[in-house]
Amino acid sequence: MAIALSGRCSSQPPRLPYLQAHGVQGRLGPAPGLISHRRGGGRNIQIPRRARAPAINLQLRIFLLTGRCASVKKPCGRLAAQGAPPSPSLLVCPGREGCSVEEAGHASGVNSPGRVNPQCELCTCDLPGIPTTPLLWMTDEAHGIRLGVVPAAGGELTSLQVRLAGGWTELLHRALAYDAWPCPATDERAPLLWPAVGRSFTSEQISDWKRTGRPPAQNRYQVGGKVYEIDVHGFARNLPWQLDSYGTREGSAYVRCSISASTDTLRIYPFQFNISTTYSLGGGGIAIEYEVVAGQNGCPMPFSIGNHLSLRMPFTSQGQFEKCTLRTPGSVIWQQNALCLLSGERTAVDLSSPTPVSRKELLDTVLGGFPRSQVWVELEDPANLRLRVSQSQKNLEGKMLAAEEDFYFVFWGDPALQYFCPEPWIGRPNSLNTGEGCVCLDPGQRFLWEIRLAPVVRA
Repeated sequence: MAIALSGRCSSQPPRLPYLQAHGVQGRLGPAPGLISHRRGGGRNIQIPRRARAPAINLQLRIFLLTGRCASVKKPCGRLAAQGAPPSPSLLVCPGREGCSVEEAGHASGVNSPGRVNPQCELCTCDLPGIPTTPLLWMTDEAHGIRLGVVPAAGGELTSLQVRLAGGWTELLHRALAYDAWPCPATDERAPLLWPAVGRSFTSEQISDWKRTGRPPAQNRYQVGGKVYEIDVHGFARNLPWQLDSYGTREGSAYVRCSISASTDTLRIYPFQFNISTTYSLGGGGIAIEYEVVAGQNGCPMPFSIGNHLSLRMPFTSQGQFEKCTLRTPGSVIWQQNALCLLSGERTAVDLSSPTPVSRKELLDTVLGGFPRSQVWVELEDPANLRLRVSQSQKNLEGKMLAAEEDFYFVFWGDPALQYFCPEPWIGRPNSLNTGEGCVCLDPGQRFLWEIRLAPVVRA
């Protein structure tokens, strides 16, 4: 389901009949000053009124729920957000009255006069089994970028939108769509992968596989002489994160959330830790900073780290998957065996010029061989948009804790489902067992890793 969300709304209800006529139900909530909305069979939500809040804010929040738009006076084409139900119903556009936004495709300028500094707003949403949880919206009107973060949903980025042709277009695959929580591995948007990336199998499991031909049923790793079971890509994405702070500073909007070790995590990962994620939006760019701090453990704390960034491809229905391209300075494809572990074989590749993402080997591959400080991938939908994704570590106390050769991008895509994942990783599959590519922190030591997203709209 698409999550229900709330935000500011007008104290004037004249628009509700229009919304009801197009599948959005509205009624006064059970307490004064609240209004409840839901779409179709969705959950009820309560939206607190705020003094002098303009009517457009209610329209904006409803638009964000599904990514569809229509003007109050005249319906316009819908912006089909990935994961939203293919319903013909139209919701209110966050733009002008008489909006004539067509289905997203042709790019326009992104400057918006009158609003320069990015804004951050706290709303609420319902997750399956977790009602009324914080949903943070960061909006950079001047550059036409908007982010949504739900801390309780693994602290992940749940929406990434850019303004095209006067309306907001969703770039994330399955944005705002949570059919279950915790999410299965195939039902994610941009979760943190930690303390493992990929699969984890002990040497005994691999030996059994070679002998019998049967792949292991569970992911396991061994540390300190004890074997632990762990999910593919670790467990951080399945935990509810704590919202620590949000707001604006130095010309940017930001949201900070965190998780710490607990009795539950110690059963599968025997280390004390704290991880915080800070999302920042400003200057036309997005920064996601992860800080990992080791607790007072009896030995160094090993981990690998990544993000399963999942993008719609093409970015809008105006484009075609086969015409979308990528380019990157990465120059080595690491071959994988039947267990999706690195086999040790490598193939040189030249992706320095635009290359179709539909190329077979790019739909499931591990790419390395990046030059120093040049770990990036640039995706382009020639219909309207280019997006660069880069990663780097921060130098703390004169130390770079991750080796250069351990920076990767993992590509995973499906032309039929129209998504492509340029996943930044530090470390390799099975690193908790082999130690290859692991970052190891001494007690109290910190590690900072940053992902940057830079969308550029075609003029």
